[in-house]
Amino acid sequence: MKILITIVLSLILMACEKQPVENHATAEKITVDEKPDDFKVPVQMWDDVETDPVGIGEKKIEPTEDESGMNRNTILFSPLTIILKEHNSDVLSHSEIRIELPRGGGKIDLSKYRGDRAGSFFVQFEWPDWAEPGDLRSFYISQARKRKLDGEIYGVGCNKYLEITSLINKSNEKMGLKFNTTRDRHITALGGHFVFSNKKGRQIFLTQVTFTDSKNPALFCEDSKPL
Repeated sequence: MKILITIVLSLILMACEKQPVENHATAEKITVDEKPDDFKVPVQMWDDVETDPVGIGEKKIEPTEDESGMNRNTILFSPLTIILKEHNSDVLSHSEIRIELPRGGGKIDLSKYRGDRAGSFFVQFEWPDWAEPGDLRSFYISQARKRKLDGEIYGVGCNKYLEITSLINKSNEKMGLKFNTTRDRHITALGGHFVFSNKKGRQIFLTQVTFTDSKNPALFCEDSKPL
């Protein structure tokens, strides 16, 4: 477990600063109404959120069924808000950007929010419907290629699956996850799917965000396109 946390920390560069006073009134607010694309997730993830997988390998996000055809758990899709905040000025198109995704989440093209300078920014996650998160768990499925930059390896490689619950919880209490745009390091760390589940009894609330970059398709895995 310590090795896993170390890998994720080196990949994402989690922030250590304390949370400042929020001032969302000045944030650029974007509301996405488009229905999210289907994508495949590892069966292991369904085990981790206590949902029984169907078949072998991968499956789409959908409720599983037992032999009688009855749902063992009810899957309910939730909205998700992504908050991007500058650490260095002009790294993003605005100092703070709030992207409100619909139920089930959606996709964010990072190239749309890039500023004129290289530097660092933070990413936070909010779940508007989850006043009491309950059994909140967070997962990451990488869809970005592993790269060697300045003698260091960045990224975990294609289709790698990690549970990052502790990392998300701790970073969300502070400034958020910290990323750097120099030589597109942020794409290698963010590229892929972040999936969040909140289990309450036999109900599993689910949402996700897929980070892409339309200006840098070569940094992504060949099979990263939605189904």
